[in-house]
Amino acid sequence: MSGSANGEQAKTDRHPLRVAFEGRDFDGVAEALAPDVVLNSPITALFQFQGRDRVTELLGLVREVFEDLHYEAEFGDAESRAIVFRARVEGHELEGTDILRLDEEGRVREITVFVRPLPGLTALMAALAPRLAAERGRTDAHR
Repeated sequence: MSGSANGEQAKTDRHPLRVAFEGRDFDGVAEALAPDVVLNSPITALFQFQGRDRVTELLGLVREVFEDLHYEAEFGDAESRAIVFRARVEGHELEGTDILRLDEEGRVREITVFVRPLPGLTALMAALAPRLAAERGRTDAHR
């Protein structure tokens, strides 16, 4: 098989969520998510983001703080995918894995995020906290 054929196969093996997130296409992100999607926080098992709108909003905030995002691997089947990535946040390198559980239509119904090392995770938390608070304030103001 030629190198370009392998490259084409790799492109078709990428989950639509990965493609949309990488390209900052948040309409595409929303389309890749099931309506009742749940995102499990890498920080604590006690906190989840629920619903397509909330998870899309969170992923938008995450994409704002990720610098030099690049994917290293993606593998899985029709029921689940693992996506391995590297990025920097405020100069701190991090590596992560998103475990995607898919519905019958291939949309993401659950995301479990793992991030390491601790300085990278801490930088991610510190960068997201004020953005999440600001988003929460805007959401609460509209109720």
